[in-house]
Amino acid sequence: MSNASRFRRSLLSAAANATYRSGLLRGLSLVANRWKLTRSRNGTGGFPYLRRRKGRNVQILVYHRVAPEPDEFLPSLSVESFTRQMDHVARHCRVLSLVEAVAAIESNSAI
Repeated sequence: MSNASRFRRSLLSAAANATYRSGLLRGLSLVANRWKLTRSRNGTGGFPYLRRRKGRNVQILVYHRVAPEPDEFLPSLSVESFTRQMDHVARHCRVLSLVEAVAAIESNSAI
């Protein structure tokens, strides 16, 4: 791995860590759950603005690659980072299976 790649990876890791530890990530999540970005009031174009969501939304997490060893050609998340993230999700979020989430949305029940 080149020095530039290592530096970029370190910088991204530091930024992600700072965002997570500062609570900014939690704040952004709260905003994303309540507001959505739209193009205009009638949805036809123009300057983007925020519109309040009509209902609760569901966040689906997708991890493309979790691996114990870093790979220069296939970026991945370390097992330790993945474990920390899943611990955080389990502590701060209501975790549902996809079947449970779809059923809750279809029945318009609280999520």
